[in-house]
Amino acid sequence: TTATTTTATTTTTSTASDDAANATTIAGYLFKRSAHNVRHDWKRRYCEVVDGNFTYRHENSSTPAQEPMPLLLCNVKARHDLDRLHCFEIRSPQKSIILMADSDAAMKKWMAVLQNGIGASLASQLSDAKNRSGGGHGGGSGGGSDCKRSR
Repeated sequence: TTATTTTATTTTTSTASDDAANATTIAGYLFKRSAHNVRHDWKRRYCEVVDGNFTYRHENSSTPAQEPMPLLLCNVKARHDLDRLHCFEIRSPQKSIILMADSDAAMKKWMAVLQNGIGASLASQLSDAKNRSGGGHGGGSGGGSDCKRSR
């Protein structure tokens, strides 16, 4: 089948260094399992992790990307229970996407970058919340201002 003979190409970039362990951006081809039919077809899709979002589009780069999936509340896990190798799942509160890479190394790279994107999104949210609450005035515990709500 084309799923086993087509190879995926992946490009990673890192904001901190060239070390893939710190990368927060990746782009390349993966196979996405269809969630809308009984057969669960696998289709080749161009996928990206950029700015804390996961997106994918059909192979034709002129097609618009699907609605971005914010990584903030997502988790990523390997799926060894499927009938294919090198599969992993991105799960958000709204939906789940099952993807397949062309090798174990590529799967691990995608999963690491997704985890880094989740971590960066969480850090950004925490930083924004801290800045909105006064940036830690009062020292130590933040002065209790984090617990106040607007009425």
